[in-house]
Amino acid sequence: MSRCRFIAFLFIVAIAAPGCSTKVRYNETVKLVAGDSKTFTIEGPKKDQRVKIEVASSVNVSVEVILDKDKGKKPLDSKLSVKDYTFETIIPAGEAFSVIITAIKETEVTVKINSVDS
Repeated sequence: MSRCRFIAFLFIVAIAAPGCSTKVRYNETVKLVAGDSKTFTIEGPKKDQRVKIEVASSVNVSVEVILDKDKGKKPLDSKLSVKDYTFETIIPAGEAFSVIITAIKETEVTVKINSVDS
C-alpha cells in the first residue's frame, strides 16, 4: 500500500509542477485624457522572472515602472514624453509591481507586460 501512495504522490507532483512557474501575461488598452494617470498593478510572479513591458501611444506619455514595496522611492525605470517604450527587468518572486502611465494629451495607450522566456 505504501508503494501505491508514493506513486500517487509522484503523479500529483508531476501534474502540479508546471503550474508553479506562472508567467506574467497582461495586455490592456485604455483611453486617457490630458493630465490623467493610470496605474497597472501586476501580481508578483511565483519565482524571479524577466518581464518585458511595452507601452504604445499615439501621443507622448510618461511611463514609470516600480515595485509596489518601493512606491515613493526610486522606480525600476521611468521615461518622460515617449510614444513607444520597451523595458526589460527581473521582477523578484512574490513582488507585485506597477506600470504608471501619465498622459500629456488625450490618447489611447496599449500596455503589454509579458514574461520573457530565457
